[in-house]
Amino acid sequence: MTSTLATRQGLLTRSGNRLSEILQEESETITAHVHSSMEAADISALRKRIRTAKTAISTEASRLETAMEKYSDAADNLDNETQAIPEVIARIEANSTAAQTLLDNASKALARLTRLQEELEFDQEQSSLNRNEVPEMKLAPIPIPKFSGKLWEWETFWKSFDHTVHSRNIDNLFKLNYLLDALEGNAKESVKHFEISGSTYQLVIEHLKQKYGDKQAL
Repeated sequence: MTSTLATRQGLLTRSGNRLSEILQEESETITAHVHSSMEAADISALRKRIRTAKTAISTEASRLETAMEKYSDAADNLDNETQAIPEVIARIEANSTAAQTLLDNASKALARLTRLQEELEFDQEQSSLNRNEVPEMKLAPIPIPKFSGKLWEWETFWKSFDHTVHSRNIDNLFKLNYLLDALEGNAKESVKHFEISGSTYQLVIEHLKQKYGDKQAL
C-alpha cells in the first residue's frame, strides 16, 4: 500500500506544481483592473486573457482535485501499522494541506476573473448607454413662437424660426434642439422617431415642411 501512496503522492505533487505555475503565470490577469479609459483593443485583449486563464485554472484545479481524492483513498487504505508512524501521518497531512491551499487559491482566482468579466460587461453596457444619451444642452434664450401642428400657423412659425435660428451660423444640433423646444402637441409627436443629432436636423425640417407646409391642405 505504501507504493500506491507514493505513486499517488507523485501525481498529487505534479498536478499541484502545474496549478501553482498556472496561477503564477496568470497573476497579471488575475490582478488586473478595469478602468473607463481602456481602449477597445485593450478590453478585447483582457477578455481573451481572462477566458484563457479561467480555462487553464479550472482544468488543472479539476485534475488536482482528482489526484487529491486518489491520494486520500490511498492514505486511508494504508495498513494500521503504517498509519501509526508519525512521519507518515505528518507527510500525508502536509501534502493534503498544500493541495487544499492550492485549490482554495484557484477558487479565489476564478472568482476574481469572473468579477473582472462582469465589470467589463457592465462598462460596455454603460458605454453603449452613454453613447445613445443626448447630452444636455444649455440653449441661449431666443424668442421663438411655439408650433403645435395647426396648418394655418406653420408659415408664420417657419418665417420666425428661419430668421432667428435656421439661417444662423450655428451647429445643426443646436438648431434641432431649438426646434424641438419650440414644437408642441401633434407637431412634436410627429418628429419623435427622429434621432436627436445634427445629421437629422435637415430631415426633421423637410418632414415638417411636407406635413404642415402644404397650402392645398388649408
